[in-house]
Amino acid sequence: MKTKLLILIIFFSSLAEVFSQGFDWQYSARLPFEVPTFFTGIDFISSYNIISSDFNICDKGIPCDTFMNGKSVNISAGIKFEYWSSADLSYFTGANLTYSKNSFLNENMYYYFPEVGNKILEYEYLRTEYIPEIEIGVKYRMRFLLPHIFSSLSLKAGFVASSKEELILRKISEADWLADEIHFTGFESLKLSGIMFEPHLKLGYDVNLGIGSYSSIYVDIGLPIQNRYSKGEWYSTKISLGISIFPLGY
Repeated sequence: MKTKLLILIIFFSSLAEVFSQGFDWQYSARLPFEVPTFFTGIDFISSYNIISSDFNICDKGIPCDTFMNGKSVNISAGIKFEYWSSADLSYFTGANLTYSKNSFLNENMYYYFPEVGNKILEYEYLRTEYIPEIEIGVKYRMRFLLPHIFSSLSLKAGFVASSKEELILRKISEADWLADEIHFTGFESLKLSGIMFEPHLKLGYDVNLGIGSYSSIYVDIGLPIQNRYSKGEWYSTKISLGISIFPLGY
């Protein structure tokens, strides 16, 4: 009995050594491959943000308008580094540049104009931002589900390098006296926090790309812990789909 138990321990220990990082990276039984522990790669992310907000925009000649909810689409690209301390645990960091386009609509607003009566108008507030970000986190392989599935917890920090704002007034009901769209750019800027912090939860799967290289495909949720607007509200929940490709291992 003791002999069988010893054989089983040796067998599973040999498997753990061969399948470090979850992949059987070896040329042949006679020509083993030294598995890297540090990997360098590139990262691509596409995000959809749900924004809970409460802020006002005013401009000369138009009424103040309140925006309660918004959305944004983000595109991000950068570099990523991953260090495996064991077959199931790694630490990662990266730097990305994110383009963010935010949109807020206030629809079906009724206004009375002395000369023309009641008219239905629509306001849209647009904000575009370029945000350099850094991320640091830990990644864990959940082999009890699938050999290469993983979860991770990370923290992102970024700052707004540049931004642009625009307010658009549109007519909904027929109004010959008003252009289809009027673009306002002279309103008082919405002073949002330029520095952002955001915890992230990921669930993904590692794909073998060949000896010494792999790719991570993941779903990412950014949690809304920071209010970016001190005079109102701007909380963002981020849902992302990302891919990291690690062609180089050391």
